[in-house]
Amino acid sequence: MKSPKKMPQFSYNLSIPHRDDFRCIMANDAVFHRIRNNEDFYKALGYTDEMTAIGMLPDEFIWDKYTSDKASKTTRCLQPKISEYLFNHSEDFRKEYVGEYTKLIGNCDSDRRDDSELCVNCPMHPRFLY
Repeated sequence: MKSPKKMPQFSYNLSIPHRDDFRCIMANDAVFHRIRNNEDFYKALGYTDEMTAIGMLPDEFIWDKYTSDKASKTTRCLQPKISEYLFNHSEDFRKEYVGEYTKLIGNCDSDRRDDSELCVNCPMHPRFLY
């Protein structure tokens, strides 16, 4: 039986249109997946229609929740969200990393885990074990 590949750190670019990696999820400095629908991708990261209604931009949400010094989550919390998006939208991801992804479900090790919707709806939240 083939052992699962170790999942890489994924990154994405939806902010800089003139770069070659625009609308792409990258892994190991190579395009892994092309994002066809920005809205679906941002929703996978926790962005909601309510945030749009109050005028919050998706990148502002990500900065506020995951990357600023005062963020309620960590940049590490982005990885499971990106992985979940890839699991739902990329056959290549399912072929290459389903074993590693499955091992991570329910195994959050964040020191910022809480009862927020963003946390509870994350596939790595321990509630997924029950």
